[in-house]
Amino acid sequence: SGEAEEGRALRGKLPEDFPGRAALEAGGVTTYAQARRRLKEGTLTEIAGIGEATAAKIAEVFGESGDEAES
Repeated sequence: SGEAEEGRALRGKLPEDFPGRAALEAGGVTTYAQARRRLKEGTLTEIAGIGEATAAKIAEVFGESGDEAES
């Protein structure tokens, strides 16, 4: 699997198995770059259908800790 890849190496359109992909696409986020930007800005959960748990899974994809969602 791609878990060993560095987050910055991920590019292009989000794959079908990306966490919360349908909700992200409905919110206008269709690429790794857009998802990474929303993660860095802390605005993922502003997208309908993306909660703390999904945001944490997305953070894991990019190699972020996702600690904020573990409370």
